[in-house]
Amino acid sequence: MLLLDIVIEYKDVIENKTADAMTNTLKHECWGKICHKFNTQQDSGIRNSEQLRNLYDCLKRRVEIYKTGGGSVASTATVGTVSERVIGLISDRITPLTNEFDSDTNYHGKINIALLHAHI
Repeated sequence: MLLLDIVIEYKDVIENKTADAMTNTLKHECWGKICHKFNTQQDSGIRNSEQLRNLYDCLKRRVEIYKTGGGSVASTATVGTVSERVIGLISDRITPLTNEFDSDTNYHGKINIALLHAHI
C-alpha cells in the first residue's frame, strides 16, 4: 500500500507520543510531506493530509485486536498483507496482553511480530 510505503520514512516522528508544540509542528510538517509524496505517486485521486492521516489511524485501529485479544480466534486468524505491514510499523506498542482465560490465549503465541517486520 502506497501510504504505508511513505509513512515508513516518517515513522519515528509520526508515532512519537510526545505532544509538545515542537513535536506537533514536526508531525504536521511530516504529514504535509507524506501528502505531497502520496499525491505525486497515486492514481486514485488527490488526498489532503487529514484524509491520509485518518486512513493511517483507521489502519492502526484495525490491528488493535492483537493488543487487546478482542474477537474470537476465528476472526483474528486471517491477517491481511496491509494489516501485517501496519503491525510491523507499530509492533512495539501492540505486544499482546496475555490472559490464560481468554479464548485466544494460544493464538497470540502463533503471531511472530518479528516476522511481520519482514513485510515492511
